[in-house]
Amino acid sequence: RGDVGSWVREAAMEALQVVCPLAAAEQARRDAASGAAAGAPSSAGVDGGAGRVWTSAIATGVAVALVRQAHEKIDRTRRLAARTLARLLCARAPRIHGIACADALETIFAPFAAAPAGQEEGVAAADGDGDEDAGAAAAVGEASSAAERTAAEASSTQAARAAADAWGDGASTVGDTFAITCGALALEPYAHAALEGLLISAGGLTESTMRGAGAALTSYLKTLPPAGLHRFLGVLLEVMAPRAEEDRVMVPALRALELVCGSGALHPVKVDGGAGAPEPGAPDPGAAGEPEAACPADAVGLLVRSQAKGVKEPRRLLATAGAQVAVLPYCSLAVRRSLLRSCVVALAHRYPRIRAATADALYVHALASEADLPPGQEDAVAAILTATQWDGADADVRAARDELLRLYAFDAPIVRKAATGGGGAKAQGDAVFGTYTDLVRDMGY
Repeated sequence: RGDVGSWVREAAMEALQVVCPLAAAEQARRDAASGAAAGAPSSAGVDGGAGRVWTSAIATGVAVALVRQAHEKIDRTRRLAARTLARLLCARAPRIHGIACADALETIFAPFAAAPAGQEEGVAAADGDGDEDAGAAAAVGEASSAAERTAAEASSTQAARAAADAWGDGASTVGDTFAITCGALALEPYAHAALEGLLISAGGLTESTMRGAGAALTSYLKTLPPAGLHRFLGVLLEVMAPRAEEDRVMVPALRALELVCGSGALHPVKVDGGAGAPEPGAPDPGAAGEPEAACPADAVGLLVRSQAKGVKEPRRLLATAGAQVAVLPYCSLAVRRSLLRSCVVALAHRYPRIRAATADALYVHALASEADLPPGQEDAVAAILTATQWDGADADVRAARDELLRLYAFDAPIVRKAATGGGGAKAQGDAVFGTYTDLVRDMGY
């Protein structure tokens, strides 16, 4: 992590370009020697035998790590990872065996195999010693006729131009690079690593990286059938759940989830029906304790909701507010009611910024999905959301929030008693709603 961490990762990737071919060649030599000693070709395979210096587990582990770094938010690191993986996949002498889905992965990363010198800040020029140029010159020199030489030169120029397009600078190239590498999402061994990198890049703070990664991710998802989208949500859950306590991962992941849901990429798995209010006399499907997840989107929604419980970090709370509303259309009725109640309760949060952000998200959702509004009360809900000054006085905010709870037929939250001691009514109000002083302190200004 950080600048020093990126230097370490880059040095490791440069070393892999040397170490992996050596290990693969040494293992091939050992296999050939053992086969000759036995009088037959070795049957140990890539994974057989003890003390092997190159196995399919090692090969695939290297590829997974490089796929993760190929979606890194730092441009320089991302480019080096893509080139390193491409060169390992395209190596022929020796051939590096054991990489899972090697042919499909090579098809994806092949454009990065021949980066032109100088395109990669201080890395491409120092690494490789001009082997691409030498190879191209040899190919041209070996042509036996003028026609063949011309054809070889044209092919070399075309390859160099394609590499330059993939490795050039600028916001559009960042997007093109992500659009190429995100194809690894379709390969099961690499989907987790690719998605983790894409989420952090798409939900980060660098505008060009965020725009490129987000566009690549949403464009890829729009090509998937419903079954593929459910698999994507399952992988998303696998990425987010183990890192639920890490703001470094969860905050950009929540932002990226909001982007994906708002882009329309998940519309094929949108759940019909509304969660505005239960029929009179009917049980509320979202009121009977913690609802059970009926689909991957439910599990993702419940995980997002859990990010607001007992959290005081404003960045995570702001990201959760948007993601919790954005995932509503894709959840089952019971989970949607539970998430919707959590959003309405958050309208009286202690931080004014959280209240305002939640109200904005709910209003936009109400415009896009009227089915989630209480039947016959659509105008009343819209009026409260727009007319209330959500970053204003605590008493006014609480009254508006309670009226929305009544319209949606939600149970009122249990109000915790403030700790006794000096401060009186003001201390009690601040314990529930907080002040801008709290926000500034927790944001670390």
